[in-house]
Amino acid sequence: MGILPLVHHDARLVYWGVPKAAHSTINATLKRRGFIKVPREADLDGYTKFTVIREPVDRYWSGVWETYASGPAKALEPFEEYLAGVLAMNRGGELFDGDGDPHLAPQIVFLPDKPLIVFTVEGLAELFGWLHAQNLHDPDPETWHNMRPQHARDAVREMVTADDELFVASQYGADLMLHGLAMSGWHD
Repeated sequence: MGILPLVHHDARLVYWGVPKAAHSTINATLKRRGFIKVPREADLDGYTKFTVIREPVDRYWSGVWETYASGPAKALEPFEEYLAGVLAMNRGGELFDGDGDPHLAPQIVFLPDKPLIVFTVEGLAELFGWLHAQNLHDPDPETWHNMRPQHARDAVREMVTADDELFVASQYGADLMLHGLAMSGWHD
C-alpha cells in the first residue's frame, strides 16, 4: 500500500508505518529525529527494519471511526447511526472495509518482507527504550495518545457485542498472530 518508509541513514534504521497504529505521531516524532521518507523500492539492505502495530480488533473500531470522521457520512448522520450500519453489515457476514480504506486493511499488508522488529502501540515503552539504545532521543510519551473522540469510544463500547468482536477478530487472523507474538517479546 501507499505508505512510504522512513529511514535514518546514519543509524541505518527503517520505520514501516501502519495506519491506525500511532503512525502519524510516530512519523512526526521520527522526522524530528532525522528520519526521511524514501521510496518503498529503495535499497535498504543492511538496515534494521522496525514497525509498530496495534491490537487488531481495537484498530478496526478506530478505523471505522476514521472512515466516518474523514468521509461524507459525518455530515449526514451521527456516528451511532453509521456504526449501526457497519454492525449490520458485519452481522450479515460481510466485513465492513470502508471500500478498501487503508485504515481498515490488515496491518501485514503495509509491512516488508522479514526480518522486521515489531513493537506494539500497547507497549510503546519498549520502542522508546530501543530508540534510546540506538542513540536517538526518546520521544515524549505524553504526545502519544488516542485521538478518537470520547463519544465514538462510548458508542463502540455500548453497541459492539462480544460476537461482533469475535467476527472482526476472525477476519484479522495474521494480524492477531503477529500482535500476540510481539506482545510476548518475540522479534524476528
